[in-house]
Formats: sequence, structure tokens, C-alpha cells
Amino acid sequence: MKTDIATFLNHYKKTFTNSGLEKVTGLSQQQIKLYSTGNHKPSVEELKKIETNLHNFGKELLAVNIG
Repeated sequence: MKTDIATFLNHYKKTFTNSGLEKVTGLSQQQIKLYSTGNHKPSVEELKKIETNLHNFGKELLAVNIG
């Protein structure tokens, strides 16, 4: 899924609290608030860090076996 940071954060605010997004993305809650408005943009390096953290979280979820 290709998206921008503001769209991503606003979409997942329905699923995660800012505290949860902080843990998953590595962003501070203040950064989440700033980036979700679309008025502030993270650097390319920050975007890569966010993407890596999200992929690692996804791998954790894929490794879960229930039952």
C-alpha cells in the first residue's frame, strides 16, 4: 500500500491510540500530532525508520500462532 504519512496516521488512529502508534512507529506522540495534520513532513530518513518499524511490527503479527 502506497500512502503518505498523514493519511496513514489518520487511518490508523481508528485502530491505535497515539500511544499505540508511538510504540509501533517509533514516533513521539507530538510528532504523530504534527505529521497527521499534513502541515509537517518527516525527513526521508525518518520515513524509512517509520516504514522499517511498521514492517517489523507486521512480521511480529505474522509470527503469532493461536491455538
